[in-house]
Amino acid sequence: MLKMVSKKSLLLFGVVLALAAFVLPSVASAAGFEPVGTGTIDSGNLGFSVPAINSGLFCTSSQFHMQVHSTTVATITASRIANCHGSVGASVGCTTTWTGTGFPWVATAESTHNIIIHNVNIHVVFETTPGTLNECANTGLTLRLTGSLALQYTAAAHTFDFTSGSTFVGHFPGPATFPLVLFGSLTPTGALRVID
Repeated sequence: MLKMVSKKSLLLFGVVLALAAFVLPSVASAAGFEPVGTGTIDSGNLGFSVPAINSGLFCTSSQFHMQVHSTTVATITASRIANCHGSVGASVGCTTTWTGTGFPWVATAESTHNIIIHNVNIHVVFETTPGTLNECANTGLTLRLTGSLALQYTAAAHTFDFTSGSTFVGHFPGPATFPLVLFGSLTPTGALRVID
């Protein structure tokens, strides 16, 4: 009788373990990046507005190099941000040069709706666009952009879109900072994506 109870107990214990193997990963899982390896994220409409100085600008050719180390860890290792022009207010008539610094920027994905790129650091220099009639009111101005970018991944469109959770600020030379309003979307190339 003891052997029979013992066998039933072991069988029941095995069934519980088997069920746990299926149930627990789905309960405890988090979002992650895939596949492991290198990839790029491109944008044709990256930009921001600066209400404090009545300015806005956008870039039509941006690329960020991403290294996926595991499903939970990814880093941005380099950037190329080009064709940047003023579009609003004091930035009209301006060309801007953007330079990403402080790499790597670390990306985390808590869910497809909550992806954060931490420690972003970009230097922006304003210049007058050659051959234009409009003088750039911000010529010679340098601006540093820092903070965290909040994104959500839309699988159907295969894009990362900015959300209101970004904590991104601008720095003129000196201690003052001011908020920025970001816009645009980023498109991962190839198989790079976020999964829940």
